[in-house]
Amino acid sequence: MKIIHTADWHIGQDFYHYDRREEHQHFFRQLSEIVAREQPDALLVSGDVYHTSTPSNASVRLYTENMVRLHQCCPTMRIVVTAGNHDSPARLESTGNLWKMANVDVVGSIDYDAENDHYDPDHNIIEISGKGFVVAIPYINRRYNAVFPRMFENVAERNARGLPVVVMGHLAVSGCDLTGHDPRIVGGMESLILSDLGDGYDYLALGHIHRPQTLDERVRYSGSPLHVSFDENYPHTVSVVELEKHGSEPIIREERICQLMHTYTVPKEALPFEEALNELLHFQPEGSGYVRLNIKVKDYAPTNAETHIREALAGKPELKFCYIKTEYEKRASATEKSHFGIAQIKEINPLDIALAAYRERFGHDMDAEKREMLRKIVNEAISPVGATDQ
Repeated sequence: MKIIHTADWHIGQDFYHYDRREEHQHFFRQLSEIVAREQPDALLVSGDVYHTSTPSNASVRLYTENMVRLHQCCPTMRIVVTAGNHDSPARLESTGNLWKMANVDVVGSIDYDAENDHYDPDHNIIEISGKGFVVAIPYINRRYNAVFPRMFENVAERNARGLPVVVMGHLAVSGCDLTGHDPRIVGGMESLILSDLGDGYDYLALGHIHRPQTLDERVRYSGSPLHVSFDENYPHTVSVVELEKHGSEPIIREERICQLMHTYTVPKEALPFEEALNELLHFQPEGSGYVRLNIKVKDYAPTNAETHIREALAGKPELKFCYIKTEYEKRASATEKSHFGIAQIKEINPLDIALAAYRERFGHDMDAEKREMLRKIVNEAISPVGATDQ
């Protein structure tokens, strides 16, 4: 059995207010070429089809048109799509019956009744006729762990010919490389140990982690086809996997996805604002892309920082400015810390803290209208009931 494994498309992502439809179209053209050339038995999409659970009409249209095109590239290919944590399982599955006409199976959930301990194996076990089996597991929590052994038992009962068995999953496996993911999220990311998924598969087609990686000879994250953040500065791929029979080691090939838009951090190492701005002014990009200015400050970026940045980029229409990445200089003494301590927070007006956070995030002061709205909200929050705004 030959499969193409991909995941984490994140269609509809708003990248710092920039529309990414052209980038996704660029990816789908490449994926269509790979499908047409490889003529696989199955295309597996392991979750996070969309970036939000309520995708726009434009995002749904992009998805729909390209799924049909992929089917046309290889009409005999079975396409299996599972829901990720960014997707709405019910929304994905709502058109499932219609998609079957294009040889597409959409799996948003596990049909499991915990109260009666009953699950429907036909909802998640998909036979690729004469080629193998796919166990399609969407993004789930630990309460479903007990179902996994039963799934493999059901597959074993059906697999008298010893055909390959592939499991799809959308989860973080303990010990995987999380490079590029927001550390504030990674710290609270639930992960599973591989043994939690049992041992009845020949290839585990994972999604959720964006860095392509093979954890052992039969477990792989295909990675996201597009960079979803600035820190995902590594090659993006889809995986072509060939399996001879149940129990055999898979043969895995990476297919590189060329990026329409690159991500640039200028300079690579943080510098004071004026020096960083000069680096940006003389920066020669390899191609079109998004850019963030990497600066080092003692307190805050200049209030007119964004204006200077846009002036520096005036002659570089291929670059789209996103934001200022701020690194704070180390202080000589504890009394010069740039962050508010608990004692300071108790003494400082919440409005001042909010304004400082806004300035830190965006590199300039909040405008007067927003500041006035925030002032009223803060006053209402901290004033006694019945008190009037002064």
